[in-house]
Amino acid sequence: MQFINLIKRMDKFKSNPGLAHTKEGAVELFCADCDFYKESDKDLECGAFKLLRLLIGKKVITLKQIEDAISE
Repeated sequence: MQFINLIKRMDKFKSNPGLAHTKEGAVELFCADCDFYKESDKDLECGAFKLLRLLIGKKVITLKQIEDAISE
């Protein structure tokens, strides 16, 4: 899977890492590349989204690690 939208937005989030800790920021960063995502469904949260927010919130993974993983 290509993460075109995530790649486009990564610089914005690296310069403001706290943005990824907000629901709106996490949706913008992680959800736009999902086949199931629709703008009208912003209040819905899939399991992968919840897991990513938990891992980032607990500092188990970083935005840099995500960027490295998708660029390999």
